[in-house]
Amino acid sequence: MSEEVFESILEAERRAEEILSNAQKEATRIEREAELKSREVYEEMYKKIIDEARRSASKIIEQAKSETEKEVQRMLRDMEDEIKNLRAIAEKNMGNVVKLCFQFLTKF
Repeated sequence: MSEEVFESILEAERRAEEILSNAQKEATRIEREAELKSREVYEEMYKKIIDEARRSASKIIEQAKSETEKEVQRMLRDMEDEIKNLRAIAEKNMGNVVKLCFQFLTKF
């Protein structure tokens, strides 16, 4: 009887070791799957963040181009106005120079 009990204990230990071994294998498998899944999630999130950053950068660049174009157009209009004013002043001065030259020449 004690031999049967001893055999039963040995069998229970073998089964316990087998269960423990299977549990360790399963835990390792689950850990690997979790690591792979977390890597996939990380890569997916990273890609989404990069894509969003690219879209945001493109939008900022387009806005900057638009604002720059508007500013350049405004500056060109201002320059055209300044050129018109300078021409008007130059023409007025030219008229005065012609009058002065005529007066100077008619004195002699």
